[in-house]
Amino acid sequence: MPIRFFQQKINALNAYADTLANRNIYASNALGFARTILATGTLLTFLFSPYDAVFVDGINKVAFVDSFNAFNLFELIKSPIAARAVAAVILITVISGYLPQITGILHWWVCFSMFNKGTLVDGGDQVSMILSGFLLPVTLLDPRLNHWTEGKTYNRPYSNILSNVVLGLIAVQMSVIYFHSAVEKMKVAEWVNGTAVYYFLNNNLFGPVPVIRNLIVTLMASPLIALLADWGVLLLEILLFAALFMSRKNKRRMLIAGVAFHFTIIIMHGLVSFFFAMTAGLFLYLYPLDQSVALRILPFKKLRRKQPSAAPSGKLQTI
Repeated sequence: MPIRFFQQKINALNAYADTLANRNIYASNALGFARTILATGTLLTFLFSPYDAVFVDGINKVAFVDSFNAFNLFELIKSPIAARAVAAVILITVISGYLPQITGILHWWVCFSMFNKGTLVDGGDQVSMILSGFLLPVTLLDPRLNHWTEGKTYNRPYSNILSNVVLGLIAVQMSVIYFHSAVEKMKVAEWVNGTAVYYFLNNNLFGPVPVIRNLIVTLMASPLIALLADWGVLLLEILLFAALFMSRKNKRRMLIAGVAFHFTIIIMHGLVSFFFAMTAGLFLYLYPLDQSVALRILPFKKLRRKQPSAAPSGKLQTI
């Protein structure tokens, strides 16, 4: 009986390994799309945030990893302008897609350097650091010159297995983030009684701009709306955690809901880089990465020149 049980488990593991080996994420542009979203958030931080707002002079932050300071980008390059330029060039190169085997390392270096050295960092910077670190083996195993390349199948079963296992760990990480967020909120009395969202939106530091705030305050004057908004956030975060166990179809639905949720946070709280980090995480978590993303630069279909119809058999076509 025990031998038969273990044999069934081994057969199940072999079948699962075959599934992972045949799930070729390098045949689509989805991984590149996620990396681009992730790098864009950090790039916007460097382009539109004052350097001394991220790295405040006179404040000695306790480093996340002390031994890393010797290799920290913002320790190696003391000039604020030069350090920002180097970080921006690296992130733009990540977005371009070329040489993911090298830019994957550089991307993590920038994100880790910023989180380790930065004085004013938020959850989005931490998520960017974690995701870029998780993606290191995935990018190192990428056989393509550019991560936007799609349509070519590579016969690399062991690389596929390792990459898909890492992506599975990213899915678990994102699921845990939402679970932890919901559980911690439930420990706060204001979240339980339905007033937390009201207080956050009325806060001068964390709330929206006055025009939006005035509208929101009017809506939140209704206890029912305030309660629905409050518990709606908790329910959505629980569902985003549970999406780990959902079907592919329902995962797509939760992806749309999650992106809309974080876009609402931009409007309400102005957390732009957080939106990009969490959107990239949601995409890696809920989108089938072996399927390409349909990207259309032009809003209309390319016109094709009409070909002359073939002449009927036995007759010459006249011009």
